[in-house]
Amino acid sequence: VQISLESAEATDETTTVFTFLEPSPRFFEFISYKFDIGVFIVPKHVFDGQDWATFSHYDPAQNWPVTTAPWKVVYSAPEQKVLDRLDSWWGEAAGIGKLPEPLRYIFLPDPREQGLAAGIISNQYDIATGLQPATFPTVFDGNEKTTTWSGRESPFGNVDWWPHSLYLNNKAAPYDDPNVRWAMSYYLDRDQIIEFGWSGANLPATLFVPDYPALRPFIEAVEPMFEEYPYLEYNPEKGDALLTAKGWSKNGDGMWQDETGTQVELEIVSFFDFTGVGPVIVEQLSRNGIAATYSEPPDFFRRFSEGDYTGALFGHGGSYSGDVYYSLRLYQSSSTEIPGGHLANFSQWENAEFDALVDELYRTSPTETDKVMDIWTQAMALWLPDYPDVQISQGIHRLPMNETYWTGWPTAEDPYINPAHFHLTFALVMHRLSAVTA
Repeated sequence: VQISLESAEATDETTTVFTFLEPSPRFFEFISYKFDIGVFIVPKHVFDGQDWATFSHYDPAQNWPVTTAPWKVVYSAPEQKVLDRLDSWWGEAAGIGKLPEPLRYIFLPDPREQGLAAGIISNQYDIATGLQPATFPTVFDGNEKTTTWSGRESPFGNVDWWPHSLYLNNKAAPYDDPNVRWAMSYYLDRDQIIEFGWSGANLPATLFVPDYPALRPFIEAVEPMFEEYPYLEYNPEKGDALLTAKGWSKNGDGMWQDETGTQVELEIVSFFDFTGVGPVIVEQLSRNGIAATYSEPPDFFRRFSEGDYTGALFGHGGSYSGDVYYSLRLYQSSSTEIPGGHLANFSQWENAEFDALVDELYRTSPTETDKVMDIWTQAMALWLPDYPDVQISQGIHRLPMNETYWTGWPTAEDPYINPAHFHLTFALVMHRLSAVTA
């Protein structure tokens, strides 16, 4: 915000004047809520003078947090958060929407795969965090009222804005070498990863942008580059040639060692989204001579956002519409090593020419389609040779939704919003749910 905005002044009760430092055609879209990003607009009379790093904005006696929603936080602790619906809401009188039918909204900690499945089957949960594809047949058999975005058909969810990668820290040797990153890519069989890691319920990545119709023209525009830079190709022979050219060789156990004779290792870290995928990738790399390991450390998110990792499995929270800017900005050098960052450069890749192109794109309106496409093409001509992170597959949100007590969940037939309850837009779902009548 501070990069683009010089000032914001409320000139009367219904008017705010924004003064920008540069052309900012995306500013208002940037600050709006979508998926799990957006800029929180907070009440000045509450936050003014507070230390934002420590101020909790939670005090039920003062009706904190202050909100414009039809909900009031009545309890908040690590074991659960409880929101009660208000009896009246300004938005109903203003014609914004109706009061939600649910009277209470309870968030519980994630009990992991078996606990989530059991909670849906036993009707303790109305919606749960995503399950692995292999778990859904058990859940469907145990509760006939369970559905997903795609019903009871694979992939048991919707394509998320979050295509997956094997991130290789571009500041950590030997993965700071593009040829090593390309070799790792050639060692990965995406079809096999999808078959065994995702039980077939996924699709290969489309670069680092989601497979959304409005973004497909950008993929098509750079397809001629894929002949020279086949970013999804499985070809261990090519990988071997790249590493041999570095002066590396395999030891008696068939494992790669660098020019000093040190065995090449790759520690891959992630979290429960990749429980089924991590071991498959480790096996593929190991069979090609890379001593890889996989784990899900409790401090993964901190380590990953701060650049304290060598390899990691994660996604790309970038573009979500026909504007490719948000995906490109994920690789700008200005956003590396940001604790808690989301729209950030997790790969740690840096390229000044790429940075300048993305800055130019920010100042360019999305309606200038020819110029936008030209900038994208130039940017990809820099990105593909360096291949900052190894593209794997699409992100799929596989959320089981329970229709025992509530209907109106978002689905492919009624796609009014994505169903992720951990996204900022889930309030729209609460307004659409209807109680099941006997």
